[in-house]
Amino acid sequence: MEYESKDVEMDMDVDVDTDNESKESDLTPLSSEEEDNGEGHDGDENTHPFREFRSVSKSIGRLQQWMGDLSQEHAEIARPGVEVEGTSVAYERTGVTHLVHAWFEQGRKGNKYALIPSNDMCKGSYASLAVNYYFRATANIASFLGAYFEVAFPEEYIRYKNAFAAGVWLPEDPGPWLGRAIVYKLQVKPHQDRKDGGPTAIFNVGQYTGGELYFPDLHLKFRYKPGDIFIFPAGELYHAVGDWKPSGHVNEYGIVPGRIGHVFFSQKSPLEKLCNHPPGWRNDTYSGFWPSVKQQKQVQKRRVK
Repeated sequence: MEYESKDVEMDMDVDVDTDNESKESDLTPLSSEEEDNGEGHDGDENTHPFREFRSVSKSIGRLQQWMGDLSQEHAEIARPGVEVEGTSVAYERTGVTHLVHAWFEQGRKGNKYALIPSNDMCKGSYASLAVNYYFRATANIASFLGAYFEVAFPEEYIRYKNAFAAGVWLPEDPGPWLGRAIVYKLQVKPHQDRKDGGPTAIFNVGQYTGGELYFPDLHLKFRYKPGDIFIFPAGELYHAVGDWKPSGHVNEYGIVPGRIGHVFFSQKSPLEKLCNHPPGWRNDTYSGFWPSVKQQKQVQKRRVK
């Protein structure tokens, strides 16, 4: 399996610094009244830049089912669903889908091995069609996140952008991250993404209560609503999402309540391999294996003859 779970068991009873009254007010979760009413999650319905994402969220759910990625060691394979009138479904599928343009097979890296797309990118005919649709439907959101990234980490952005241009598999994705993970209705335990090579962007969508974002190393807890963006070094800081519960009703797009997390990342080894190569390098050279030195000599001999 390509995915290696990196969750590390830790004590979830994280102490939050309460000395600063102004900070505490910003980090406090939603009031129980707001949670019970399902309010305070989506922001301005008409102006929020992530509103368009809701229209394609149904495809993400289908994409997750097609991928069938159950390789996360500590993942729930199913969780209690939300009662929907006229149905008898008691549980719904959960899991993680990795859409990565270029990474090394697990346990293999260096000049002897090729950078390949993740299995979820080309698992089958329907899955490939869904992935292409997903990248097209979320292109504006990826560009929106990229603009934040460029402002916050300008030097890292250039490195990521160069690596993405050299290793991109599907051009429908504008980058600059080489990979995305769709965390479909899972609880997220404290962990570090130790293979990541720099800043990672995260946001979530859905209808639920709870789900605050924890940074145990910093003794911080943030309210983490759908559409909120965090860009941080996920390979260096432990982070976790507090327990959440689905709330609300099936929306106009047929989306069942719950939480769907989105992670935009680039692993360290592919970044180092790709950042100094020209655009299209991975595809043009079979990840540097074509033509080989031996093949170049053979071609030269034939030309001489």
